[in-house]
This record gives sequence, structure tokens and C-alpha cells, in this order.
Amino acid sequence: MSSESAQLAHIAAALAAAPSAPFGLTRKTMWAILGVVLAVTGGCVGLVWLLPEAAQAEERQ
Repeated sequence: MSSESAQLAHIAAALAAAPSAPFGLTRKTMWAILGVVLAVTGGCVGLVWLLPEAAQAEERQ
């Protein structure tokens, strides 16, 4: 998971340093896309963390 964080930090740093976004997109659009990617990644990490907890709780009942 730390390698994913490092990659995302590198992407964020590259976007901040870029004079303009690629493919004719605005920087605001690129930041919005990055935000969605971070939200989805965080949601997936949360599910991976919560699903085993839920399975263990169900087994205890």
C-alpha cells in the first residue's frame, strides 16, 4: 500500500509542477480526476480492510 501512496504522491507532484495539463484538459479537470482516483482507491482499501472484519464477526455469531 505504501508504494501506491508513493505513486499517487508522485502523480500529484507532477501535476502541480506541470505548466499545463496533457491532452488539452485544464488543470482543474486533472485535479478532479486525481481526486476521483484517490476516492476510489481509498474506498477499495476500506473494503479490503472491512470485509475480513465482517467475516470474522459473522463467524463469531
